[in-house]
Amino acid sequence: MDTSAAIANLPPWFQAALLWFQHQQFLTALIIMIPMDFASGVMLACVTKKVSSTTAWRGMCRKVMTLMIVGLAAILQPIAGLPLLNMVCLGYIATEGLSILENAVAIGVPVPQALVDVLEKLRQDKASRYAPVSQPIAPVVVVQASAPTETPKP
Repeated sequence: MDTSAAIANLPPWFQAALLWFQHQQFLTALIIMIPMDFASGVMLACVTKKVSSTTAWRGMCRKVMTLMIVGLAAILQPIAGLPLLNMVCLGYIATEGLSILENAVAIGVPVPQALVDVLEKLRQDKASRYAPVSQPIAPVVVVQASAPTETPKP
């Protein structure tokens, strides 16, 4: 059976999804890199003997939230008139790639020195950009307007 016949037998919504994904190279790359990063993190945990279900769960939650933000970018892209999906995906691709490289270096995989230098520079830039906030963010307080009160007439 050739590929086109196999695709024709799929449900229409799945055919539409395949057609849409065919033109989303950055999203496809991100979807491939997310499990690669998770797997490299699990390998690092096994090598360092620091396997933790809490850490793994937190990592999975972060990955799901990443995909939710990517979905939000896809929804807002037509409204914004900007290539939001590609921009968001590229940002997360860089983050995932950096994490995979960090895990590889920590495991002891030989990595070309040029990549290690880039990793160190990115790590320093990331630390300076995302320094912890010294004060907690104040909650938003909603104030409801009260009905006007009548002042007594003298």
